[in-house]
Amino acid sequence: MTGETSSPLSRIYHNNGNGTFTDIGAGLTPVTWGSVAWGDYENDGDLDLLLTGYGDIPGTTQVSKVYRNDGGVFTDISAGLIGVGNYSSGVWGDYDNDGRLDILLIGDNSSGYVTRIYRNTTATANTRHLHQLDCPP
Repeated sequence: MTGETSSPLSRIYHNNGNGTFTDIGAGLTPVTWGSVAWGDYENDGDLDLLLTGYGDIPGTTQVSKVYRNDGGVFTDISAGLIGVGNYSSGVWGDYDNDGRLDILLIGDNSSGYVTRIYRNTTATANTRHLHQLDCPP
């Protein structure tokens, strides 16, 4: 989940199977006014995370990151995505039909509203199901 209390936050909660959830301490960049989307971009069976939003409350630092999931440990892969903030969204999808999850980013950044498609060039085609969750402000 993403959002804010007195500052931005980004957290992943593990379902304990008994109606309770535990914050796994994933170390994600805190954001607000953004979105998160799950997708297995490198087809290793672990759902990776695409995260967008503002990294500060005044709304001046735009964030777009991909976190690789290595069995519950999340690592920023430094994907080189343009940062998007206000009402931003990032989604996974295979726009070129090559079996790999690509990225669509939309939102506001320092030069105005942007839309970008990023092509996935990993070696392994994806055959897993896509799970997406967009978080409105």
